[in-house]
Amino acid sequence: MLTSDEYEEVYESFDWESVLETYDWDAPEELNMAHEAVDRHAGSGNVGFAWVSEEGKLSEYTFTELRDASNRVANALAELGIERGDRITTLLPKIPETIITVLGIWKTGAIHVPLFTAFEKQAVEFRVNDCDPELLLYHTDHDDTVTSLDIETELDVISVGDGDNEASDYAYDSLVDGQSTEYDVVRTSMDEAAAMQYTSGTTGPPKGVVMSHKVLPILYPHTKYAMDVTEDDLVWGAADPSWSYGLFTAGFAPMALGATRLLHSGQFDAEHWVRILDEHDVTVMGAAPSAYRGIIAAGDDVLEGHSFESLRVLSSAGEPLNPEVYNWFEDNLGLKVHDTYGLTEAGMIVNNYAGLDMETKAGSMGRPSPGYEVELLDPETREPVGTDEIGEVAAKPREWVLMDEYWEMPQKTEDAFYDGWLLTDDLARKDEDGYFWYEGRSDDVIISSGYRIGPFEVESSLIEHPTVAEAAAIGVPDDQRGQIVKAFVVPVETPDDPEATLEDLQSHVKDGLARHAYPREIEFVDELPTTATGKIQRYKLEERERD
Repeated sequence: MLTSDEYEEVYESFDWESVLETYDWDAPEELNMAHEAVDRHAGSGNVGFAWVSEEGKLSEYTFTELRDASNRVANALAELGIERGDRITTLLPKIPETIITVLGIWKTGAIHVPLFTAFEKQAVEFRVNDCDPELLLYHTDHDDTVTSLDIETELDVISVGDGDNEASDYAYDSLVDGQSTEYDVVRTSMDEAAAMQYTSGTTGPPKGVVMSHKVLPILYPHTKYAMDVTEDDLVWGAADPSWSYGLFTAGFAPMALGATRLLHSGQFDAEHWVRILDEHDVTVMGAAPSAYRGIIAAGDDVLEGHSFESLRVLSSAGEPLNPEVYNWFEDNLGLKVHDTYGLTEAGMIVNNYAGLDMETKAGSMGRPSPGYEVELLDPETREPVGTDEIGEVAAKPREWVLMDEYWEMPQKTEDAFYDGWLLTDDLARKDEDGYFWYEGRSDDVIISSGYRIGPFEVESSLIEHPTVAEAAAIGVPDDQRGQIVKAFVVPVETPDDPEATLEDLQSHVKDGLARHAYPREIEFVDELPTTATGKIQRYKLEERERD
C-alpha cells in the first residue's frame, strides 16, 4: 500500500515513456508480448503458470518450461509456413496448451484470434470466415462444430486432444513433440498487430478489434495500481482466455511483471472456487461480479474451514459491482472488492486501486486510470456534462487505447472516435469527488455474468428457426448474473404448446450460437416496436419491462 494521496501523485506524474523503459527490449521499436511475459523471466526458477484441472489437480510450469514449450509451438508453426502478420484462430478451452499456443503464435509474429468454446457453428463460422486465418486450432471436444463449418477460405486445421480425426489436418502433439526448444522470437514492434478479439454488435455482426503488442504497457497501470501485482503474487484471473480480460488483463499482463498466473478449467462452483483460493494460496483474484455473487449465494457456510491467509486483493470487472457484494466481502473476509471498468476497445480506464491509498466507494467504478483522461460527454452535443449528470464515457489519448482498428471496418473505426476521444457507448455520472458511477449502455449490448452479448446475434439465431417470424432481444435485471437475455418473439403461427416451443427456441440458440447467449426468458408477442425504417426499438421493450 502506497502513502496517502498517492492516487493524485501517481495520476499527475504518470509517464508512458517510463512504462516502456521497464521492458526488456527497446520499446517502442521492439516489443513482443511472449518475450516480455515469459522469456525474459526464464532462468529465474519461478513458476509462471499454474493450472487447476476440473478434478482439482494442480500442475505448475516455470517460466523456463513455458519458454521451451512455446518455442516448440513456434517452430511447428514456422514449419507449416506461418509468417509474420498471418492470423491464427483458436477454439481452445482453459488448458495449458491454450496458453502455450498463444505464446508460440506471438513468437512467430502472427496474430492470435481467440474464439470462445461456448460458441457453436453460427458464431464460429462467421468469425473464421471474417478474419480469413491460415490456421484453426481447436480442441477435439468441438469436433462436431468444426466438422459442420462452411469455411469460405483455405486453411489448415489442427486438433488438440486425442489424435487425428476427420475434422483436422494435423494433430497438435505430433506437430509439436520433437521440435527444438530454441527459437529466435520475431522482434515485432510495439504497434504491430498481435491479437484480434471479436466484440458483440447491436445493429450488425460482431466486430474484430485489432490489438497490438502495446497491450502490455497499456494494461500496466491497471496491473500495477488497480490489482497491485508484484512478482511474488499468484494471480487467479477467472475469465476465459478467449476474452481480453482472461487473456491479457488478468493473464499475460501480470506475468509480464513476473507474477504467476493461475487458470482453472472447471465451471463455477462456489465451494470449489473457495477451496482453490485458500488451498493454493491465491494472493490476487480477478473475476466478474457474478462469481462473487455466486459465492454469497452459497451461504456463509461456504467460508467455514478456510483462513485465506494469503489472499490480499479482490478485483472485479465485466459488469457493475453491486454495493451488497462489496459490503459482504468486507464484512466476511475483511477485503474490499475493487471494481474496475474497461472494454476490449479501450483497456481498463476507470478503476478502484488496491495498490493506492485511495478511498473506495461501494458501487462506484472508481477514478480514471493513470495515463488516461476520462470524460463524460453528452451523447448529442459531445460536450462534457456537469457533476452528477449522465454522459457517455470517453477516453484519450487515442494512441494508448487497446484498439488499433476494427478489422476491415474503416467507417466503424472512424465512428468509434470523436476529436481524439474513444467513445465507449457506456453511460455514467461523476460525483463531486471525481468518482464515476455506472448508469448503463447507450447501445443495447447485454452484459450477463461478465459476457457481452450482442442482441443482433441472438435475434439472428432465433429468426433462423422456422417458427419465428421476428425477434428482439434485450437484457433484463437478474440478481445472480446482473442481466439475462430476454427475447420477444413474433411466431409464424400461434404455438399449440408455448412451453415446448420456448424450450425448442432456447435449445436452437444454445446449439447454433452460444450456450451463454441463449434467452433465458422468451415472450411471444404479436408485433415488435419499430421505427419508420423498420429498426427494432429495443428501448421500448426495456421501458415495458421496467413498468
